[in-house]
Amino acid sequence: MAAEPELMSALRERLRLRPLDRSDNPNRTHQLRPPLAEKVIGGKRLPQWQHEITSSGRVFYCPGPADMVVWVTRVDLAHPKETD
Repeated sequence: MAAEPELMSALRERLRLRPLDRSDNPNRTHQLRPPLAEKVIGGKRLPQWQHEITSSGRVFYCPGPADMVVWVTRVDLAHPKETD
């Protein structure tokens, strides 16, 4: 298994190029369920997604479809209890 810095680097590149593409690992990337399914950023309501970077580590992010910006909203090294 790759070390965490390599995993984060690969995730950064994936989010930069194709933030909504789940084809490489559909079990690890998905939109969060309510109440975490959306987040308001800059006055816009955006969908909030989660990528499981490790078995317990998570990265939450909101892709902005209009401006091609991805906002990373949270990084957890341990499994966040809110997603159970």
